[in-house]
Amino acid sequence: MVLHTSWMSDESSLRMHHLMNSIDVYLYDIVTGQMIPVVVDDMECKYKTFKGEGGKMVNYAINVTIAHDRIRRR
Repeated sequence: MVLHTSWMSDESSLRMHHLMNSIDVYLYDIVTGQMIPVVVDDMECKYKTFKGEGGKMVNYAINVTIAHDRIRRR
């Protein structure tokens, strides 16, 4: 499954490395209220620069797979 962010500022995008390096990532289903554990496989980013301003916006495409629950049995 591929998730897309909106265009983010440099300041906001600086926090995205926390998502890529985390082992505890969840999607929240706003319809059911369910938290779904996922594994972040990889990320791509695109930059949009503004001529004369020096600022840029960043857009991410995040590839995730749904994590499988594991139950420890005795």
